[in-house]
Amino acid sequence: MKKMKRMLEPLEIESLRSIIDGVSAWFLGTYMMELIDNYEAFQSKEMKNQFIDYFYNEYYQSVGSKRELKERMNLAIRIIESNLVREAMEMILEREEKTNETEEAKKGARYMLDSLEDGSSVLPVFQG
Repeated sequence: MKKMKRMLEPLEIESLRSIIDGVSAWFLGTYMMELIDNYEAFQSKEMKNQFIDYFYNEYYQSVGSKRELKERMNLAIRIIESNLVREAMEMILEREEKTNETEEAKKGARYMLDSLEDGSSVLPVFQG
């Protein structure tokens, strides 16, 4: 994979738990794989906006307003660009709530980690 340029300020691991709560564990667990697999689309603002439009049109019933979706996606991008995807997925797996959303997030997080482990999904590599 070619080296990517970071678009957003990287996060510190200390703030990751609160970021997960802000984005929603459900959103990250459920959609992180799709965001990583389409990360190259975020390299230009035009393509990023097209992806947000696609994502909103495809999943509008579950992602809230377009503004909320954009905020969630920007935070997810910061997690990706901070090389904290594995840590975020582990934190989702550690959640103790017993709701359908939490269980769905955990399934997605486990699948994401398994896909990284077996190489079927690859995290972007960043310059510098």
